[in-house]
Amino acid sequence: MKKIQLKDLADKLGISVSQVSRALNQRGSVAPEIRSRVVELARKMNYRNFSWRHTRKIAIIIERFADFDNNILNETLRICKKLSWQIVVIPRQNIELLNDQLYDGAIVISCAEVAPGWHEKYNMPLVVINNFGSALDRICSVFPDADGEVRIAMEHLIALGHTRIARIRGGAPDASEQNLQRGLGEFYRIAEACGIRDTVFNACYAGNEEKIAAVCELIAKGFTAFLVVMDDDIPSLLDAIRKCGKRIPEDISVITYESHSISAFQDPPLTTLEYDYKRLTALALQQLGNEMDNGEVASQIVVPVRINIRSSTGPCNRCVTG
Repeated sequence: MKKIQLKDLADKLGISVSQVSRALNQRGSVAPEIRSRVVELARKMNYRNFSWRHTRKIAIIIERFADFDNNILNETLRICKKLSWQIVVIPRQNIELLNDQLYDGAIVISCAEVAPGWHEKYNMPLVVINNFGSALDRICSVFPDADGEVRIAMEHLIALGHTRIARIRGGAPDASEQNLQRGLGEFYRIAEACGIRDTVFNACYAGNEEKIAAVCELIAKGFTAFLVVMDDDIPSLLDAIRKCGKRIPEDISVITYESHSISAFQDPPLTTLEYDYKRLTALALQQLGNEMDNGEVASQIVVPVRINIRSSTGPCNRCVTG
């Protein structure tokens, strides 16, 4: 395949090479309509700047600034600074801003719905971080091991003697079914294998009050362990457990997800599942670099999750009958 040069773009548009260069590099005075035409044609003709002097420009597309996304974004900024890559953060709601500049590649964080038709729309390498495990067409996805995180949590609780285990998760109004179901199959598979399928429970609650009411009801039914998935309301849930007259972890064990700002400082310190943000981000950027260099597209990259065992989990108190 012929390597597209600036001159090819200039000839197609009937303008000078210097105008094309200024338009692509956001330098000098170039009319907005000319800049737009240059960027559109460069993308259409798959122009790539392979000059050793070229600073790679990467678009980071993010939907929300939740804890997971912020950690990934901060790691991306740290690594790209070391690589001397230029970063532009684009909210998903303003994804049309991709058309204003020519990017060498893009990273999407937690919003895989922008992926369908990506290559036809933007013709640039893309890696998606945290698309909840689905296969994407000609796009690499890097994500935490949802089955693995459920497995290590369940194995920990079952080893402590818990048989009545509830998995509670929050559900944002716009959460996809795919997101809500991640890890659920493994939750039931482990329960089945351990002979406790009839004494485990899974539910998703959108509102905090609804979650608290559900936890209190489950405690009354004799549940002794809770896996709280991606929940920002864990302090209020801990308070609800105490208001039910139960102690943590003597009566009720709780596992949630790591928040570096609060998890180790709760009373009691929380047993958590922790994402390896550094590895997730490093692998995603390494894959993006491979695609920008030679077009090598991987399918899926799964990154293990680790458990931090602290004081919110303990042996099951078999005297609890609810």
